[in-house]
Amino acid sequence: MIAMRYGCVPVVRAVGGLKDTVVPNETGFVFEKAHRMSLMGAIKSAIKTLADREKWSALQRNGMSRDFSWKASAKKYLELYESLVK
Repeated sequence: MIAMRYGCVPVVRAVGGLKDTVVPNETGFVFEKAHRMSLMGAIKSAIKTLADREKWSALQRNGMSRDFSWKASAKKYLELYESLVK
């Protein structure tokens, strides 16, 4: 997610941490199946969005504004643990 911090818009498969961090059409492009047609669909969507500079800039800004620091992750874990203890 370091790349997003610098304005890169990712095209990712919806697995693991990527599924939790890349929001479709908000911070990047996501495809579900490990199949070339799924990947192709996501890439085509990215290319179409790239042609619309306003939408592309919004994707970049959204990604750049996200906090993927360890401090933010630790805070979320702490909130989760505290909610389980209550």
